[in-house]
Amino acid sequence: MNKIIQFLLVTIFLNSCSNISNKNNFQDNSINYNQLNQFVRDSLPQFVLIDEKYLDIVDLWDAKPVIESTLQIISKDSKTLPFFFESLRLEIEKIQIEQIPYDLKVPQIVGRFRVYKTQILKISETQKNNLNMNLYKQNLLDLVNSYNALVNMVNIISKDIDQKK
Repeated sequence: MNKIIQFLLVTIFLNSCSNISNKNNFQDNSINYNQLNQFVRDSLPQFVLIDEKYLDIVDLWDAKPVIESTLQIISKDSKTLPFFFESLRLEIEKIQIEQIPYDLKVPQIVGRFRVYKTQILKISETQKNNLNMNLYKQNLLDLVNSYNALVNMVNIISKDIDQKK
């Protein structure tokens, strides 16, 4: 009986020592939000804005407020970006290609809108942690680039429409 108790004590001791060593091997996966904030401020390209001269054409599109809300990335705290992207995803999923106004429903805009929508879906699904921070930053860059391509094409097509009037 005494040997069984000694065996149990030795087993418990060894088990507790292995738990301590596992705790020492723990990796810190906390996110450096200051670094991410700095990346958003310094490394993202400048946002292209919808040209105010053509707002009468672009205002017909229900997606305009959702698309323009992308500009808020630079003013958001990086801790809240996942919530922002999730709400943006919910809004963008409601918008269908058929809702694009007739004048703007050209392949150049439709294609860029699909890419923009895909980038929103992609970044809202990306888990933000230290292990994939480079992927998260790349997704941010891709989103801003797809936004800029879409808005730039909307401005070009709107200018063409305005000149034809």
